Amino acid sequence: DPGDDPGEGVPEVYRGEEFTISFITKIRLDILAKDADAETIVQTICAAGRSGSIGDGKVWIQPVDDVVRIRTGEHGESAI
Repeated sequence: DPGDDPGEGVPEVYRGEEFTISFITKIRLDILAKDADAETIVQTICAAGRSGSIGDGKVWIQPVDDVVRIRTGEHGESAI
């Protein structure tokens, strides 16, 4: 069954022509880390995820104003 393997593609018919639509399996990683660790994490993700093909993905870094560990009430880096 073509729908079982996402890399295999799904046949579709449009205006009498059959096309195979291929889907790329994607994942999303959300990582919260200390500023000092950010560059190492980005380099590791890029090295492991780079295939050289379209769809390798993107990495973006956003500042986090605060983090609170609900269980203990800790704030900031101690909550990471």
